[in-house]
Amino acid sequence: MLNKVDFTAAPISNQINATRCNILDSGIRAFQRQRFNPEAKLDVVFRDADGIGEGAADEGGPTREFLTLLMREIHSCEIFDGEDWKKNTCLQFQSTVQWNVQASWTDDSCVPGAWWCGATFFFSERLFCQVCNLQPPVPDLQEIVDYDFREKMTKIHLAQNVNDAQCAIMEASDQLSMLGSLWHIQTLEDRDNLVESATKFFTENRLRDSLEQFKEGLECLGLLPLMQKHPELFKEVFMYEEKPLLAEDISALFKAELSTVGSNRRVVESRTICFWRDWLIEVEEGSGILQSPTFGVM
Repeated sequence: MLNKVDFTAAPISNQINATRCNILDSGIRAFQRQRFNPEAKLDVVFRDADGIGEGAADEGGPTREFLTLLMREIHSCEIFDGEDWKKNTCLQFQSTVQWNVQASWTDDSCVPGAWWCGATFFFSERLFCQVCNLQPPVPDLQEIVDYDFREKMTKIHLAQNVNDAQCAIMEASDQLSMLGSLWHIQTLEDRDNLVESATKFFTENRLRDSLEQFKEGLECLGLLPLMQKHPELFKEVFMYEEKPLLAEDISALFKAELSTVGSNRRVVESRTICFWRDWLIEVEEGSGILQSPTFGVM
């Protein structure tokens, strides 16, 4: 992917006149130019409130800032739905050009030397699997972003008998009919199949067109084939994983200023460091005691 990008010079068509309050729109305007070249270097110029450029030559800093702000805006834009760090594509109307533009910027942000500056790790497991042609997880009711429909489906799912399930199905009949998942059930197994079918259609089938358009954009610099070939390498780039704070992480933040080697103070300091590291390990294991000077033992 890196060898497709020409970093030597930025053509005038690749100049992005950006304002920090409207980053995504600035990028879309540039991308839609007839001669914009996604395989060439970007030249980002930030404009102030008066429309005057900041004047700094783009040696990489403005581009990194632009991509950082851009990914934040894409993260919260209307083409995605779902929890903050588990986003799926959305049925919100977008033209093919808009889908491709926003996916292509995601592609650009993953160019080595640039991807780390943009928080791309907000794909849900389902979206990541769909992009990488992997088997997606079993549909989960919590993935239904429509609150009213999710509540109705939950009521069907929790029904204790067939009669209660049928009543709950009738309450959701209009929506289930639109999804092609309205049918008569005779057993609780039928109920489960109905819930799974409706949930899968809501979270996958109805979004197929938007997903394909998004994947087209990811092909801009050849990112999509690489993701599909090496999904395990891209998982940490596109999917958020909460990592616990470890003792070694805390220990690495501090550097002790020690006394002269061989002195009595050095001996005491070395013991103190050992006690400090032992305590960090105990806290990580859950056996250490945290005590705040304000709130006491925590």
